Amino acid sequence: MGKKASTNKTWASVTAYFKESIKEQETYSKLSGRSSKRARYESAAMARKKVAERAREDSERSNSEADLGDEVRDYIVRLSSEKSEESEQLYKVEQRHQVMADQAAAMKSQTRTKDDQSSALTAQVATLTKSIETLTTTITCLLTMHAAGGRGNGR
Repeated sequence: MGKKASTNKTWASVTAYFKESIKEQETYSKLSGRSSKRARYESAAMARKKVAERAREDSERSNSEADLGDEVRDYIVRLSSEKSEESEQLYKVEQRHQVMADQAAAMKSQTRTKDDQSSALTAQVATLTKSIETLTTTITCLLTMHAAGGRGNGR
């Protein structure tokens, strides 16, 4: 439509003018993605239908986003509970470790006590052995003296 019709108003010039104009509109429609056959004005019913469609799409998108939010919330809760379970398991392991460390310390103390008792018993056995040796020596001496004294009386 940018060209004006020539002053020559013959059928051929008018047809050429409109063919060029139609060709320009079709080229524009192809490049812009519009159909040249599409009506330029929509009916009120069509407009209501499009508005309802957009509202439904918005509602579906909103529901989809809400569902996604619920999934994210559930995922966070799951992670939190897993973390809580891991923390609880770690706490139980630390408690068992502490109990085992306490038992090892108690066993070490008991072993030390047993070692001290064994040392004391060994010392007592050594003392008793010396006492027995002394007693044996004393008895031997007494018997020897008694035997020697009995010979001297029998003269």
